[in-house]
This record gives sequence, C-alpha cells and structure tokens, in this order.
Amino acid sequence: MNRTRKRAGAAAGITLVELLIVITLIGLLLCVMLPAVSSAIDLARAVDCKSNLRQLAFAVRLYTKDSGGLYPPAWVIQGSGSRGWCGGYHSGADGPTMDVTESPLWPYLGDKRVLRCASYTPAALKYAASGEISGYGINSQYVAGDPVSDPNDGAAGMSSYARPAAVTEIRHPDQTVLLADCGRVKKGVVTEEFFIWPLTKPGSKTRNAATIHFRHSGQANAAFCDGHVEEMEPLELDPAGDGRCGWLANEIMDRN
Repeated sequence: MNRTRKRAGAAAGITLVELLIVITLIGLLLCVMLPAVSSAIDLARAVDCKSNLRQLAFAVRLYTKDSGGLYPPAWVIQGSGSRGWCGGYHSGADGPTMDVTESPLWPYLGDKRVLRCASYTPAALKYAASGEISGYGINSQYVAGDPVSDPNDGAAGMSSYARPAAVTEIRHPDQTVLLADCGRVKKGVVTEEFFIWPLTKPGSKTRNAATIHFRHSGQANAAFCDGHVEEMEPLELDPAGDGRCGWLANEIMDRN
C-alpha cells in the first residue's frame, strides 16, 4: 500500500510540474502574441478609417454636383450657432452640441457612423461638443475656403469662412488633400478639430496650430480631391510632441 501511495504522489508531482511548464509557456506565448494582436487591431482601425474617408470624399463629390461645382463650406456662422461641413454647432446651457444631421453632406451619407474614426474615442480624446462623432477635418484653406477671395480664411470675428473653392479650381485633385485625420493638442490632451491648414498661410510667416493627427501608428489617413485615400507621414510634428499632431507638406494642401 505504501508503494502505491508513493507512486501516486510521484505521478501527482510530475503532473504539477508539467502544469507549471504549460502555464509558463502560455504566458510566454501571450507576451509574444499581444503586440501582434495590438498591431492587428490598429491596422483594422486604420482600414476602417480609410473606408470612412472614401465615403466622405464620395459624399463631397455628390454635393459638388448639386451645388454648382462648389465644395462644402468649412464653417458659416448663423445667429447663435454655426454650421460647418460636419454639422450644426449650437451653444446651450449644458454646453455646446454638434448635430451631424445639419451637415451639408448628411443627405449624401445617410449614416452618421461613417463620420467617426475608429481610433478616435472619448477615452483617449476630448470632443469639442456633445452629440457629434468625427475625428476628421476638411482642408479649410484651399478647398473648403478660398485664400484668393479672403486671405484671412475666416479668422475669429468674421461672419464665415471664405468662399469654398470650385472643383474646376483644383488643378491637381490627385495631389490636393480634401479630408484627413484631425486633432489638436491642448495641455497634453488631443481635442477635436474640424479643420486642417498648411504650415503657414499665403504671405504669412506665422505658424498655424498643428491639426493633422497621425494617430495610426504614426501616420494619418488623408482623402484627396479625386477621391483616393492614402496614408501620410508627418512632414513635421508639433514641437511639443504630444498626441502625434503635426503637418503635411504645404504643396499637398494647396491647389497646385
């Protein structure tokens, strides 16, 4: 009987050692696999983001056909509120709200979910208003605004941003950014931004705030005026280095 107990104890001891080995191996495998899983998730979000931008760019194209060939305006102040390309912005007692159904693109979208970048979440970023879902900005300097008719391109105090450009004014649509991942760093927090600008405005040496958000593994997705979407690397990041906000080359912001 004693021999039987010893054999059983030995067998249990071996099983326990094997179990510990298996647990250790599983832990090591998880350590190896987690970065790959994280990268796969980031890639899936980037692909979803590209799809959103293609749909937005297509909606813009449909809009231009019904608006005499003009792009949607970046922003227009209307009484107590404003109406931008992404929706109606209203002030209230409980704070500002954004109504995406008031976007000039809404009739061509039909689904407000395409306005949200999957990597733009309330947990990581700050929204400029409640009720909105975005993460994207429009080229308000050369496409949704016209520096020829208004060099100030809708600075604070003006009644609206400058006249949007006409499709015929974009001489190289495949090289001119229309929409892109957007954001702005404020006190270390990436806050929502609806517009993208070049590094400097025409005739000015003043640097604009960085608004391109390179949130997809150091890259930003951008839709061009011809409808194609591609990943863009930053020409220059914000000196603060927070939130991966930065610049694209002026040449692809201009109408060339």
